[in-house]
Amino acid sequence: MTDEVTRTSSADRDRYVDHLPALCARGFINEEQMATMTGRILQAESLADLDAILDGMPKPALPRRPRDYKIPGNFIPVCAGFSLFGLTLAVGVSTALGGHHGEVAVTVSALCILWGIWITVIALVMAVVKGVAWDDLDIQEKHERRKKDRQGR
Repeated sequence: MTDEVTRTSSADRDRYVDHLPALCARGFINEEQMATMTGRILQAESLADLDAILDGMPKPALPRRPRDYKIPGNFIPVCAGFSLFGLTLAVGVSTALGGHHGEVAVTVSALCILWGIWITVIALVMAVVKGVAWDDLDIQEKHERRKKDRQGR
């Protein structure tokens, strides 16, 4: 098994550089060390290099990421299609059975209308859930970061 080196991005470097004034304010480093560390951070090539620069000090917070609900991208159009089909079926059956006042006709019409409404509600909820970007890290990651920060103090 080989160790993978995770290359650092400009966003990672910026996050670490932006974190240095907070470390200075908290007394972990002084102005001169901050200037030196800024240069080292800008030259870092991997995330391990960045972590080594701040060894023994609190690391900057990880960037927020959207939560993935594992809803396939093609699910919303399918729901919308079923919704349209359900409402069309409901209107069609209701129209066809409009002249009949039997118990079966009324029950079938009501069930078709309810089914169409239910599918529409599901489609709308899925569209909202898919469109909402949830923030933050997993709870376990938060606890691990806090634990490391406390150890660095």
